[in-house]
Amino acid sequence: VNGQGDIITTTQFIKDGEIIVSSGGTFELGFFSSGETSTNRYVGIWYKKPSVITPVWVANRVAPVTNKSGVLKVIQSGLVVLVNDTNATVWSTNSSTTVQNPVALLLDTGNFVVRDVDDPNPENFLGQSFDYPSNTLLAGMKLGTDLETELERYLSSWRSNDDPAPGEHTYHCDPTGYPQDLMRKRPNVTFRAGPWNGLRWSGAPNMVNNSIIYFGLIMNSREINYNYKLVNKSVISTLVIKPFGKTMRIIWIEKTQSWVNYHSADADYCDTYKLLLRKPNVYVTPPFSAPARGAGGVFSN
Repeated sequence: VNGQGDIITTTQFIKDGEIIVSSGGTFELGFFSSGETSTNRYVGIWYKKPSVITPVWVANRVAPVTNKSGVLKVIQSGLVVLVNDTNATVWSTNSSTTVQNPVALLLDTGNFVVRDVDDPNPENFLGQSFDYPSNTLLAGMKLGTDLETELERYLSSWRSNDDPAPGEHTYHCDPTGYPQDLMRKRPNVTFRAGPWNGLRWSGAPNMVNNSIIYFGLIMNSREINYNYKLVNKSVISTLVIKPFGKTMRIIWIEKTQSWVNYHSADADYCDTYKLLLRKPNVYVTPPFSAPARGAGGVFSN
């Protein structure tokens, strides 16, 4: 059941069973269950096209609604709140700014944002889901640290395949020294991808730019962030950290109606985290061909 386009306002809510759809029809936001038998309900974002709902972001990861009474709305102060059948707040966003006409929008990037309708700058967000990732890095998201606000954006695994609560594993872009991606398990480092060499992580030689994906690093006085772009806009692909502590790049295959593993940078762990990845594996599933080496670069704003 569709809600009202891509927007939630102070007078237009979405109830469990309703969804909003991004303007280009790429993403949906609504309620989902974490398992076939679970009554727990979560607010999430997922790609619209795949027949298998795979949340890329979950709002109330640690506070599910225990029935289908949930309502997601925007209140006058500019907060997005999730309430249950007793009107108790189950989850909400945080904001230090109060505005007169707040709205929440689902963008076609998969970013769920709050902004002031009266603000002439449409990209002046009061809050955004991209600042608080779950277990998935979408194209255009940043993995790393805002050096001015000290906000770190990192991925955290689900507790299990049926429980979106934060699990044991987290995936970071370490800004110290030469930036590098690393995996932690409360709080020990279990994997390092090697420092950025201008083209890729040095410990992941098969992570190269190709006809599908372009990798990059933003590094300046304001921020240090790893990110990627999808060159082919028809491709649906994400980077996911799994509950067992590995990152996988998955791609949706329309013909088989399934997600496949395109590659995993940490397919083989080295003996200690201080060593570079020694035996990288890339899993390529037709119709995609093995990546060809190309020029890399640094994204800049």
